[in-house]
Amino acid sequence: MKYFIYLFGLLLLSYGSTSAIEEHISAFATEPESIEYLSLNYPDKAIELYKRNSAKLLTSHSEKTVSFYNDVLVAASSVHDTVLIEELVGLLAHRRLDPFREPYLFAIINVLGVSYGTNLQYVEAIAAYKCALTLTDNKLEKMIAKVNLAIAYRMADQPALSYQILQSIDESILSGRRIAGVLVVKGNTAMVLREVGAAIDHYTMARHYYIKAKHHRNAARVTVNLLGAALADGQWTLFDKVRKTLNLTLQSHLTDNESAYLLWLDKLYGSLKNKKISSEAQSVTLNLAPKLLAGGYLAPVKMILEPLGAMHLVSLEVQTESKKSRLRPRLIEHWCGVP
Repeated sequence: MKYFIYLFGLLLLSYGSTSAIEEHISAFATEPESIEYLSLNYPDKAIELYKRNSAKLLTSHSEKTVSFYNDVLVAASSVHDTVLIEELVGLLAHRRLDPFREPYLFAIINVLGVSYGTNLQYVEAIAAYKCALTLTDNKLEKMIAKVNLAIAYRMADQPALSYQILQSIDESILSGRRIAGVLVVKGNTAMVLREVGAAIDHYTMARHYYIKAKHHRNAARVTVNLLGAALADGQWTLFDKVRKTLNLTLQSHLTDNESAYLLWLDKLYGSLKNKKISSEAQSVTLNLAPKLLAGGYLAPVKMILEPLGAMHLVSLEVQTESKKSRLRPRLIEHWCGVP
């Protein structure tokens, strides 16, 4: 049984080398104009900014160049642009950047792990995170790689390894967005274990951290998970309260699978309250089943359908293979060698 929203906490967890990413000086005047801000909140705009500056970047060779490419790699991973991801790997590997790359290498490999993971290429994701662990002695960075590795193992049907890794994480070294990322992972694990109350607590805390840090995209995405947990637990008041906060602007941050899940939750709400599934809800479930399963929502979907006697509507035989182009294997080989 699998459940996760791979990217939201994960991109923030993967985002950076403590020295190279968080402390780099933006080349732009204000935060909304910075590539880092755009990559986390508006990845399409970050990619547009990269394309406008791509020619100029080819002639630059500095730490800022590596930083810029890495920020765009985060954005490309977020929107599953496999062509751009492979292009950026080539650019980052160029010898002119050799003197400046090392402080960013952990972040680069970790984001590639995210890219493989969101593309359902878990063997490659696991290899990337294992490599990332060897590239740093920093406790925070090791924690980041461990969390991502735990997610990859869970998605590769190795939950025992995933649980073991999560138990080894020292949360005392975390703050802000990284705490939120870990909380999301714990919430997803709780849902798989059917500990819905614990999942609600984790999602609520993660949402609070994201909102406080103005990470709108991740706040919106964890809100969808919270809504699903609320419905699974029959907490109508919580669902109503949280659902009102997810306006159209925030919904624009959601992926296709997340949007499908939100639509499905809205359609199932009435059936759950009436304790009888409507014909409309049945039809919507059948139509959206591939996206619900591809998005990793099997655990909450089954919990919501179970009291309605409708679990048969979501068959495990529904095709869940990724329709996205596969990333070329061994993109990390230039820095990590052959696994």
